[in-house]
This record gives sequence, C-alpha cells and structure tokens, in this order.
Amino acid sequence: MFLNIFKYKNLINLFTKLTKIEFLIILMMFGIHISFISLEPYLPIIWSISIIYLYKKKYFYVAINSYIILLLFLFADKINFGIIGFRTQMAYSSLMLLIMFSFIFLFQELSQKISKKLILLFTIMITIILYSLPLFYIIYSISFHIGITKDIIYAMNQTNFQESLEFAQSFLSLYWLLLIIFLVTLSTILLTQQSKMKTTKIKKSTLVFLLFFMLTNVIVFRNKTQLFIFLKNATIEYEKALSLFKNEQDKMRTGKIVFHANKDNKGETYIVIIGESLNKYHMGIYGYDKKTTPYLSAISHSYLKFNNSYSNHTHTMPVLSLALTEANQLNNKSFYNSLSIINILNKANFETYWVSNQNMYGKWDNLVSIIAHQADSLFSINHVSGETTRTQKYDAEVLKPIKNILSKYNSNKNKIIFVHLIGSHTNYCGRYPSEFKKFNFLNGTSDKINCYDNSVLYNDYVIYSILKLLKSSKGIKGLIYMSDHGEDIDRGLGHNSSKFTYDMTQIPLIMWFSPEYKEKYPSLYKNLNKNINKLFSNDLFYDSLLGIMQVNTQHYNSKYDLSSSTFMLKDSEAYTLHGKRKYVDVKNLFYTPKK
Repeated sequence: MFLNIFKYKNLINLFTKLTKIEFLIILMMFGIHISFISLEPYLPIIWSISIIYLYKKKYFYVAINSYIILLLFLFADKINFGIIGFRTQMAYSSLMLLIMFSFIFLFQELSQKISKKLILLFTIMITIILYSLPLFYIIYSISFHIGITKDIIYAMNQTNFQESLEFAQSFLSLYWLLLIIFLVTLSTILLTQQSKMKTTKIKKSTLVFLLFFMLTNVIVFRNKTQLFIFLKNATIEYEKALSLFKNEQDKMRTGKIVFHANKDNKGETYIVIIGESLNKYHMGIYGYDKKTTPYLSAISHSYLKFNNSYSNHTHTMPVLSLALTEANQLNNKSFYNSLSIINILNKANFETYWVSNQNMYGKWDNLVSIIAHQADSLFSINHVSGETTRTQKYDAEVLKPIKNILSKYNSNKNKIIFVHLIGSHTNYCGRYPSEFKKFNFLNGTSDKINCYDNSVLYNDYVIYSILKLLKSSKGIKGLIYMSDHGEDIDRGLGHNSSKFTYDMTQIPLIMWFSPEYKEKYPSLYKNLNKNINKLFSNDLFYDSLLGIMQVNTQHYNSKYDLSSSTFMLKDSEAYTLHGKRKYVDVKNLFYTPKK
C-alpha cells in the first residue's frame, strides 16, 4: 500500500485527487475518532489512506468492516480503562489492519482454490468472534456504569455456559440484542458484497509485506491491548490460585501435610445446607411482608435465627473459598494453602457426604468441586453435567439421597451431609415447579421480583423437608442453613460485586438442634442463643462448624466460633469483599441504624 502511495509526488498532491466520497470518508473517520476515542490524528490519517487506497482497489467493504471492529475495540478500552495512549491505539489498529489484509489475501489469493462461500463464511465467523470481546466490555460497562473488574473475570471462569446464558437473559436488554443483531447483519452484508466485487489485484508481494509489517507491530505492541491482557492476567491468576489449592489437597490426601483432628463422641449426624443467592429480607421469617417462608415460620420457636449474619463476598466461589476453609478475612491466610472443612472432618473420622444440585464441574474445575470431591461420597443431582450444563432438576431432588444416607445410622460413627442447593440463582423463574408460583404481579411488583419470591417460597419447602427427614433419624442431630451470598433483587443488580450494595450481603443463617444435642452440649447451645444478634460474617463458618460439632484440632480458633463464649466480631473487624469494604458503614442501612 505504502509503496503505491509513493507514486504521488507528495501528500498534498494525494489529497487534491480525492473524490467527494473519499473526502467524506476522511471527514467521517476524523469525526468519529476525535469524538469518541482521542484527539490524536495519527490513526485517522493511517486509516484514511488505507481505506482510500483499498477503495480504489475495490476492497472498500472489507476495509469498512475492519474499521468498525477497530472502533469497538478502542471504545471498549476507553470506557473500561480510561484514556488510551498512542501505543494502545497502535496496538489495536495494527491488529485490525492485520485482520483486514488477511481477509484481502483470502479473497484475492485463495478464491481460485477454495470456494468463495467458504471464505465468506470463515471471514464472517472471525468477525463475529472479534465482536464478542469489545461488546462484552462495552455492554458490561454501560449496563452497570462501571469498568470490568477481576471479580467478574473470576466469576466467568467459574460459570458454565448455561449460567452465562441465564445471566444474559436476565440482564441483557433488548437494545443490546438489537445492537448485536445489527452489527452481525452489517458485517455479513459488507463481507457478502466484498465477495461479489470484481477487484483490482494487489501485488502478492505487497500483501505479504503488509501482513508481515502489521504482524510485527502486533507483536511489538501486544502488551498494550488491554482488553486482551486484562482478561488473560485475571484468568491466569484464577487458575494459579486454583492450582495451588489443588496441590495442597493432593498433599493432604497423600499424607505429605500432617495435621490432627478428632472427636470424642459418636453417633452424631449433622446436615449443613449451603443456599444460593438468598436475601434474607425476602424471607417471611426475617420480616418480609410476603409469606415466602410459611413452613419455617410455623416452627420458628424450634430453631435459632441469626439476625446479623452477612456474606464475606457477593460471588459464590470467593465466599466459599473462606467459608469452607481455615482462611478468613482476619487471619491473613489464603484459601489455597489452607485446610478445608472436609479435610478436618475426614481426619476426625466423620462419614462425609456432599449432595449437590449445582452444576458439578470436573474434579478440579473450581474450588467447590475440589472440596466436594474430598468427601467420602458425592451425589450430583445434576448428574448429566458431563453432557450438558443445564440444571435438570429442582432442589427437592436432594431429598432422595439425603433420606438414603440418614437411613444408614451407625452409633459408632459421626456423619455430616453437605447439601449445595441451586436456590434462588438466576434465572429465578426456573428455580421452582409450577405449584409454587404463588406470587404473580401481586400489588404491582415486577415479574422478576415475584419469580424471586416464588423461588424463596420453594426454598422454604426444601429446607423444611430436609429438616423433617433429619428429625426422624436417630442420634444427636443438628442442621445449619446458610446462603452463600444475598441478591439485590429490588434494584435488579443481582450480586455483581462491581456494583456492590449491602443488599448483596444479607444472608440467612438458621440452626436447629435436637433435644439430645441441647442436653449433651448445653453450654454450646446457650452460647449460640446468646450470639444470635451479634455480627457474623460467613468467612467464620469453618470455625463455627468445628465448634458446634466439637471437633478437636489445632486448625481451629475459638474467637471465630459462633458457639464459643468468647465469640465477638467487632465493628472495626467486620469486612466484606475480602477486606475491601467495611460492613459497619453509614451506607449500610441494614445494620448501622440498629447501632
């Protein structure tokens, strides 16, 4: 291209030969670039020259297609990471020029050897793939009025396709869908028109030179493509932490890490239920005006309801990385080199069971999968997850394996069943059977809120049913129910940490114990009862479980144990988002007014 430009005596001579269309192209590029990207003129000049040259060679459509993608990349970078410098602009521009000349090479040099339809299909597919990254950043940033964060990238790595689809259905507006359809349609039209054009051949040597030159630029400026780099680095950090945790678990399983744990008493059974995305202030037992918890409300005298429990984060994996391991926000330990609750209980000779209606990933795909696979027995209700990512069954399906486990009582053994529910996870309307569709456009509330409340109603039935099964079993018994995090359903923000609100941290915590437990451990029950109004962050769940079950181990701290007489989470030590946000804050209207 640049070799051909040198045919003109000088740049001024070039511009005197412009047609009206070519002049409009230059004005358009300068206008778009200066309005939305930056005041620097270098890229509009480069692209103006490139597109005018390709316009004369009848490659106008492929050039415009590449320029549209470039604008998306630059705009996405700017609204997520702020002002973008010349090197960053050059990085994206070099990448798009490389793509553009690669498309031209395909159309010109391979159209005689490969079907034009195949080349067209390939270029359309590459274009759609290229659209996906900047559009993800743009849609997220504009929808939530904030740039992308590492927590969101971590959540993406922990989410399967079905969950991503459900999230998109809940938060992707019609306008964004129309924009996506428009861009895909526009690119299809442009590239289709290009495939039909009778072009003026560009020398193959010139094309090869340009491809090599642009590839060199891409390599030189590769660290300035922030959209790629940010995604890559966050993913690497996540995978590194997961790998470290896996390695620690391997060492514990093979005896390379030595630790001790035991329990004096036998014949005890505990069920620990981990809920999902449940805001306690949408539960009748916590004062919600709708009767979303009729079953638990009817037996409210028989269990302990903790009033100031909150979550240590707003995403499942960060929450459970602390709740189910020795690490917490106060002890400066990292989850990936900490013992898990299953490690301790296995060592203490418990029979450990994990029953899950969450989509079970591979053994080492995320933190919960790693912990769950340490249990003696694992029951995945969504048992076809290897073939599909869709949740196949409602939460009540966990009752079958729980009933079977409880029927095998052994007075010489202790038993614990962890139950991981899908709960009120997005898509809310898909979390309950039709008979639980009680709230429907009641008092003008939105359909989304009604669906959420119906899921809470169904959750109430599931918890009550599990408790009913436990009550009918033998021995000393206890049930602990806690949600991983809350949900800002009223503002429609879900539990997105980058749009943090204290609604996202409001979780229920309830505990039921049999008369035999209360008789065996009266001081523990008294302490729990005394602490029902104290602040409790669920990163202290690990120590509280060990205290409640009276497991002896050096990997326990009584000051983090809700059943201990010395338990006290001070206002100054109450954090969420893993220490990034104070819980006791004037903006926290769920707690501060009580003070």
